[in-house]
Amino acid sequence: MAAAGGWFPVAWKASFRADTDLLELHFEHTAAFTKGMQVVWTLTQTPEGTLVEILHKLSFRVPGLGGFIEPLLQHGFIEPVAKKTLATFKSLLESRP
Repeated sequence: MAAAGGWFPVAWKASFRADTDLLELHFEHTAAFTKGMQVVWTLTQTPEGTLVEILHKLSFRVPGLGGFIEPLLQHGFIEPVAKKTLATFKSLLESRP
């Protein structure tokens, strides 16, 4: 997958599985600095449409830096990229006939 992370492009590889009973999409990043990050997209039907909640679980691989780096990555990089990724999925799905 790929997205624009603000002023620069980003790309990542992830394995994927869908849980159709729970309406969840599960991803595990398999390369780069987010390797090992677990991501769950939970889809909930509402009267207005579909609510998507995204949960990221990142354990930074450099001991001692995780407590400092993880919040910076989460709020400054991962969440903005996730919002753009979700917006792209939404646009693509809504444009389908």
